[in-house]
Amino acid sequence: MIKYYKRHGAEELAQYCNYVDYIQSKAFGMGMRNPKHLGLGDDVCCQYMKRGRETVVPDNLKPLFDS
Repeated sequence: MIKYYKRHGAEELAQYCNYVDYIQSKAFGMGMRNPKHLGLGDDVCCQYMKRGRETVVPDNLKPLFDS
């Protein structure tokens, strides 16, 4: 996704590339942690889902979920 954004001159959207993962975790009733994220400049993307875990939405995605 990041490569797609760069190719099309939309790099500012990279920080939002994992928003669907948070929607998916809610739909499956699984809490998610995403400590590393390519869209925020990390070298890898790590995603952990676990039933019963709370999902804390990161600050960069809160405006998308609050509206």
